[in-house]
Amino acid sequence: MKQFLFTLLILLVGVGFSYSQRTVSGTVTDEAGAPLIGANVVAKETSGVGTITDIDGNYKLQVPQNVNVLVFSYAGYNSQEIEIGTSTTINVTLSEGKLLEEIVVVGYGAQSKKDVTGSISKVKGESIATLVSPSFVQQLAGRAAGVQIQNTSGILGAAPQIRIRGVNSISSGTQPLIVVDGVPVFSGDRGGFTPANALGDINPNDIESYEILKDGAATAIYGSRAANGVLLITTKKGSKGKAQFTYDGNYGVAQATKLFDLLGAEDFVTIQNEKYKNAAANPVANLQKRPDGSTVDTDWQDLIFRSARQQTHSLSVSGGIDKTNYFVSFGFSDQEGIAGQ
Repeated sequence: MKQFLFTLLILLVGVGFSYSQRTVSGTVTDEAGAPLIGANVVAKETSGVGTITDIDGNYKLQVPQNVNVLVFSYAGYNSQEIEIGTSTTINVTLSEGKLLEEIVVVGYGAQSKKDVTGSISKVKGESIATLVSPSFVQQLAGRAAGVQIQNTSGILGAAPQIRIRGVNSISSGTQPLIVVDGVPVFSGDRGGFTPANALGDINPNDIESYEILKDGAATAIYGSRAANGVLLITTKKGSKGKAQFTYDGNYGVAQATKLFDLLGAEDFVTIQNEKYKNAAANPVANLQKRPDGSTVDTDWQDLIFRSARQQTHSLSVSGGIDKTNYFVSFGFSDQEGIAGQ
């Protein structure tokens, strides 16, 4: 009899426990309908009652009867509180929040923005969107503290000289590591006549933003190649919605500035003969005459330099459907050098 009563008590306790909880399941997705993997689903005002979504965004949670609110959260998205009521299936769509602005992606990880402010500079897309520039050099120059960019060659399309807080390596060159959308590229002098310029193939209108890693912490991410800093370039991407067409075009003229104030032919011959006379030598400089008797007086700077035309055109289309975003661009750039005829 005692054993029967004990067994009955256990069954009653088990039945009571089973009725004290209920099962709630569902799916957590973003605004584009993509599943959010690892989203948190927690019973409000409880300790340890929660779960995370699987690879398909699905979750299943045993919720106490006295709890009527579930809290859904995910990094970079706004949290939501949903009342359970009598529902056993709750599907939730989370919207993007402002938390992403407080996170800086560094190489293969992410850090809090307040922890890396001193070692990272970011040039956002809106600050370069209205710039008319044939290359990224004009976009980035003077917009990040500690970063110097200048063209040291007169060759069109030559690799620019980039210095991030000076030269920090003895044997690994002087150029920083350049990473475009997560892929390292080489740009700089390999000992040839014309330095390689991988960035010359990038349309400036396709660049969304720049991030510059300045201090030694960058070497912990990218290794010794980051001894001179890292330049991260992010290109534009499409977003969900109807196709949007964008055209950018400009035309300009480049000219040499700060030319030397040179002597004319007659003044040059006069000073040249005075030099010979002061050196006790016979004056030997003479003016050249053309067959028609006119003096040959050539402005060599005017002969070498010209007004160089340059034009760029860019056409892009971007958009997205349920599971695919796209961004396609076509660019044309034509530049003339200021030296030549």
